[in-house]
Amino acid sequence: MKSHEANQQASADSATQAGTPGLDQAKAGGLHPANARGVDQAKARAMEQANASGVDREAAFGRDAGGFPLDIPFLGFVGLRALEIADGRAVLVLEEQQRHHQNSFDMAHGGVVMTMLDVAMAMAGRSLARADQGEATGMITIEMKTTFMQPALGALRAEGRCIHRTASMAFCEADLFDFEGRLAARSSGTFKYARHRKTKP
Repeated sequence: MKSHEANQQASADSATQAGTPGLDQAKAGGLHPANARGVDQAKARAMEQANASGVDREAAFGRDAGGFPLDIPFLGFVGLRALEIADGRAVLVLEEQQRHHQNSFDMAHGGVVMTMLDVAMAMAGRSLARADQGEATGMITIEMKTTFMQPALGALRAEGRCIHRTASMAFCEADLFDFEGRLAARSSGTFKYARHRKTKP
């Protein structure tokens, strides 16, 4: 009997170590292998682009800003990190979904999902601004439409792209994927290029 119980426990331990997909794994917030591959590929693309352009990525994006080209305190509070921002494309991740990110259904709150989509689109549009030519690099969301398709569980990845831009506007789209690489939400949005102005507290 003890031998049988030991075998059952060993099987359970093996299944846990193998990372069997499920709600417990999603709640843990760990990167599912499929999502991890996407993250690794995004990192590789970002590094290749930085090396090709001769840009010091840490100097350009900075460690303290979570990989973003400027300090956005709210994104640090949420825990978002940017993996790629270049050529009209942006990839960012929430590597660990914690309880304060969730709603009463134990899934990512809609506010978290929309924040990731909004920022992914804004950063994609920003990456096309030519600061060296005096263009404004600030992005203001004018409108945004989001479709929620299924629960966003575990580690999340948002991929934004700018599909068209003018001198003053950027038209963008973004997708959000869950820890298994499933499409959980999609957005489209319009953004206005603006210069940063100091505001009174």
